[in-house]
Amino acid sequence: PDPTKDEIGKLALTFNSMISELKASRKKVESWTQTLEEEVDRKTGEIKRTQGRLIEAEKMAALGRLTADIAQEIRNPLSALGGFGRRLQKITVNEKEREYSEIIVTEVTRLEHVLKDILSFSKESKYHFERIPITVIVRNVLSVCAERCSEHSINIVPNLNSDLSVLLDQDHARQAIDNLVYNAIDAMTDGGTLAISTETERVNYIAYVAVHVSDSGPGIADDKIPLVFEPFHTTKMIGYGTGLGLSITRKIMEDHGGFIKAQNNVGPGITFSLYFPYQSDEDLSHMPCWEFMKCARDVNSEVKCPACPNFGSVCWVVAGTFCQGKVQGTFAQKHEDCRKCEFFKRTVLNKEKLQGN
Repeated sequence: PDPTKDEIGKLALTFNSMISELKASRKKVESWTQTLEEEVDRKTGEIKRTQGRLIEAEKMAALGRLTADIAQEIRNPLSALGGFGRRLQKITVNEKEREYSEIIVTEVTRLEHVLKDILSFSKESKYHFERIPITVIVRNVLSVCAERCSEHSINIVPNLNSDLSVLLDQDHARQAIDNLVYNAIDAMTDGGTLAISTETERVNYIAYVAVHVSDSGPGIADDKIPLVFEPFHTTKMIGYGTGLGLSITRKIMEDHGGFIKAQNNVGPGITFSLYFPYQSDEDLSHMPCWEFMKCARDVNSEVKCPACPNFGSVCWVVAGTFCQGKVQGTFAQKHEDCRKCEFFKRTVLNKEKLQGN
């Protein structure tokens, strides 16, 4: 501890210095080992999650191919059956024959609706995106379903708090909202309250315009909620619905760069929420991510990124680390973590610092 100033003292001083350096090095090695273990655990978790999503995507793709083939085989004979049934309706004079022909036409119509749902689920849809307020579509849906709600003693409570314009395809967005609203109506067999609201919410560093559709029905068991988005899973009686409505809605939302979630209410009923990513005029004026990163995934590239060409300023929630949609969420992880991406830092972190968040 108290080395002398002779040669032995100098040796002791050097030895003490070497011991200190060894201790520091050992601490560094231990710290690196711990960091490495944490990184390995993190990467293992990411790989497992990605693998699970890839398996699910493969199952959905296989199911889509199978249902598309079956639907094509059914379509032609069903069209012929419907055509002859409608002709019989026109030419029959006997009351019993007319009753039978009406049954045929009614059942064919129901099957045609089922077939339409199957084809919507199994085929890639074409989207025409434009920037409009989601409240325009919500008001149209409510005006159409108002009469049906009145017949079933259902009180509509609208609360439209956001008129921000989002990028969407009107027909597909209308279909998604329709599915939720009519599911809510079907859940309230003895009447109740249908509440629909629009809000601006921040998730994963960006703003979403959210549409919340809530009913006062029986709700769904918490452990069963993830199943409702699976194809052909339904809580309705046999003959009422195909079990594809929510699967189609989820597909529509993922194609919009958004997501859907469901949560039981504190009281009776359940709330389904659609999240559409919002891009301000300032966001749209920025250079898109593929130009900034020079990754060649632009509109002319053979390799298509889900963020291109509509969502270049929110790529991390459409195709990157924070994507809550389908397996495309692993697509743009050029940096493995979007928070390390220079485009993300420039677009998000600087703005967060300026806003004091």
